[in-house]
Amino acid sequence: MAFEALIPLVERYKADRESVYNTWFVNGQERLGAFMAIKTGVKQVIDEIRTCTFGNDFKGSSLEVVLNSITEQKQVFKGASSCSTTVHGV
Repeated sequence: MAFEALIPLVERYKADRESVYNTWFVNGQERLGAFMAIKTGVKQVIDEIRTCTFGNDFKGSSLEVVLNSITEQKQVFKGASSCSTTVHGV
């Protein structure tokens, strides 16, 4: 397929409000920042486990912070869910 033939396909994909492009990558900097914070938090949890400083309580732990950050990204996962439904429905 020639490159030029892909242009209408890409344009149609970007125009689809339910596409991954629109549900994941629009406001990408904000989402990227959230994922970077989650990555940093996971590293902290791992370091605490390695150094035997990870506590016994979930409340107030670094793991709780990471899980709360992940659940705040519910919109991202909901977007992914609707995209996979769209793809399977094709």
